[in-house]
Amino acid sequence: MLKHEEYNSPRYAYRLLFHKKLVNRAGQADRVIEFIDPNSEAAKAIDKEFWVKKEVEKPKFLAKDVVAEVQKAGFKAFRTQPEHVAMWKSEDAKREGSIYGVMIQGVWYWYQSWIDRCIELCRGAGDRYVSEA
Repeated sequence: MLKHEEYNSPRYAYRLLFHKKLVNRAGQADRVIEFIDPNSEAAKAIDKEFWVKKEVEKPKFLAKDVVAEVQKAGFKAFRTQPEHVAMWKSEDAKREGSIYGVMIQGVWYWYQSWIDRCIELCRGAGDRYVSEA
């Protein structure tokens, strides 16, 4: 018999996926799973693990904030017009369901992921955004 710590160890864990599969006879089943009432005595005796999904509001940035962060990263020639606008258009960054930002009451807000992407694109552009013209 396993100790409690061993029983709860991820080394002894495996995942199950339940799906409906009908068979003609009980002997044809690969395994029989019995679902029990969560309020029953048997259910109370089983170790339980609960996961809580904590929703966190992502920080949001206006375009001027994105530009300020990119400039702070060393790309002084990166401006709102035309560099930032051209960049988000070329990346289709404002498409519905974008990982880069969200529209709230008619105003587009950028996530940190967009700032990171802008910096990555600036680094890939050589000296284009390094010094002001």
